[in-house]
Amino acid sequence: MKSRMKEFVIREEKEEDYFAISHLITESFASASHKDGKETHLVEEIRKTKAYLPSLSLVANSRR
Repeated sequence: MKSRMKEFVIREEKEEDYFAISHLITESFASASHKDGKETHLVEEIRKTKAYLPSLSLVANSRR
């Protein structure tokens, strides 16, 4: 049986990715005992700081 691995493209996030990223963060923390519901807000605030490095904010998209 031949195994097929999906290929992914890793790139810097773009503004049009923000909604999907927020949704992913919300879903990821949904069952966490340490969540406070402000996780997506934290990411939004980090993006506004001088310390934010877009080159380190990456997304992975599967190739179709």
